[in-house]
Amino acid sequence: MNRMISLGLVTAIALTVSGFAGKSAQASISMMNFQANGYGVFQEAGGNVFTGQVAWNPTMEMGSFKLMGNVGAGLMKNAFDKLFPGFNAQVFLQKDLLGRVGVQVGGGIQTWLTNGGTHPIASGNLYWGLTNKWFGMVDKIFAGYSRFFMTNATDEFRLGIGISI
Repeated sequence: MNRMISLGLVTAIALTVSGFAGKSAQASISMMNFQANGYGVFQEAGGNVFTGQVAWNPTMEMGSFKLMGNVGAGLMKNAFDKLFPGFNAQVFLQKDLLGRVGVQVGGGIQTWLTNGGTHPIASGNLYWGLTNKWFGMVDKIFAGYSRFFMTNATDEFRLGIGISI
């Protein structure tokens, strides 16, 4: 499992580097990007929950790719219906595919405080970039899936918005 995540990160780095071979691209960094989403968490051991999640997404543009951090928090529920906080830290490789439609693929770690500990997570999002920002800050709509690799594996589904200030 750790090999799969390592292979994914090496692949992401290789794609990023190969995308810039022979180019003198200058990276730009944006620190004011965020996400807010609805969050469905489905555990094999029970304790499914529908909740919300927020995340900070510093982003670095590198030619036709973007490298996006994701530091987020949300509420989870265990098999005994007790709520507890969950945190994640991930890195995504982002690529526009068809005009405003694009994909984000990445992974990192997720921590369930007082319930499950820290384990690897792999994630993917499909997004639609808005032509004009809503309310002067909402710049995309996204849907995503994550697999949290703990003893009882967990599927996580997201539907939300991207915000840039």
